[in-house]
Amino acid sequence: MLQDRESCSPELRVIKTEVEVDTDLLTEHPVFYFSDGHVILKCSNILFRVNHSLLSIQSHKLRDMLHRKADSPTLRGALLVELDDDPADVEAFLAVLYHRLQFKFAEFNAATFPQVAGVLRLATKYEVESLRANIMTDVIGPIYPTLLNNYLSRQALQNAILQGGRMLVKEANPAMAITLLREVQCKDRLLLGTLFYDLSARLASLEGAPSVYLRNLSDADADRLIIGVARLRWTQAMCSHLPKLRINELQMQNPHHNASACYTIIDNFWTSCAIPILLRQPHTSWPVEAWNNVKVNMEHNLQQRICSHCYALLHSYVTTKELSLWNDLAGIFDLV
Repeated sequence: MLQDRESCSPELRVIKTEVEVDTDLLTEHPVFYFSDGHVILKCSNILFRVNHSLLSIQSHKLRDMLHRKADSPTLRGALLVELDDDPADVEAFLAVLYHRLQFKFAEFNAATFPQVAGVLRLATKYEVESLRANIMTDVIGPIYPTLLNNYLSRQALQNAILQGGRMLVKEANPAMAITLLREVQCKDRLLLGTLFYDLSARLASLEGAPSVYLRNLSDADADRLIIGVARLRWTQAMCSHLPKLRINELQMQNPHHNASACYTIIDNFWTSCAIPILLRQPHTSWPVEAWNNVKVNMEHNLQQRICSHCYALLHSYVTTKELSLWNDLAGIFDLV
C-alpha cells in the first residue's frame, strides 16, 4: 500500500523525476557550480549554480530575468533559469563576471577569439553595457585601430617583432571578426572598415585559400568585400600619378630657386621608386602601407637631393593621399 501511495503522489513523482534527470542527464559545471548559489542556469545539459546578486547588478535585463516569482521553476532549492546560449559562451561570460579584476584577455587573437566572442555575445544580449564597451575599446580596438597613426604604429611593431626573429601570435580570422561584430549589432563604420581592409589584403596576397575567409561572411558582406577590393585597387591606381601641374607651379610659389631641377629629381624618384611601390605586388595588397613606404623612401633617397620647400610639398601630397585612402575605407567597402 505504501508503494501505491508513493506512485500516486504528484509531489513524490516530481521529486523522483527530478533526481532521475539530475543523475542521468545533467552535469554540474566543474568551476561555476557553487553550493551556496541562489540561481541555477541550465544550458543544454550543463548546470551553472551562481550568486544571484553578482548577475543581477550587471544589467536591468539580467535583474528582470533572475527575479524570482511564486511560480518560478526551481531545482535543488534554487531558482532555475534555462538559457539557449552556448555553454562555452556562458562559461566565458561568468569567468569575466566572477574575476573581473583579475581576468584579462592578453590579446584578441586566434586562440582567444572563442572566449572574447562568447563574452561579447552575452554582454550584448543581456545588455551589460560596461563589459561590452570594455571589449570593444580595450580588446578588439587595439588590434584593429581606427586611427591611421595607431594602425601604422601597430604594423611597425609587428614588423620589428618579425625582424627580431620572433614569431607573431596568430591573429583572429578577420572574416570571423566581421561576422561577430555584425552579430552584436556593431555600427562602428571605421572599425568595420579596418577589418574589411585587413581582410582584403589577406585575400589579395593569397594568404590562404579565399574560401577560408569568404565562407565566414554573409552573402552581402562577401559581395561588399569583392566589390570593395576592386574599388580599392582602382583608387590606388588613380592616385598614383605624380601631380605634374602642381610640381610645375613650384617656380611660381618660390621664385628664388630653380624648381625645374627639383622637379627632374622628383620625377625620376617617382618613376623609379614610388610607382613600383604603389602599383606592384606585394605592395598593392596593402595600399595604405604602400603610401607610408613611399614616405620612408623619400626620407632616405630624396630629402637631401631637393630643396626643403619642394620636399615639404611632395611629402604633404603623399601624406594626404595616404590619409584620404584610410578615411575612405568605410565608403570603399560600402559599409552602412
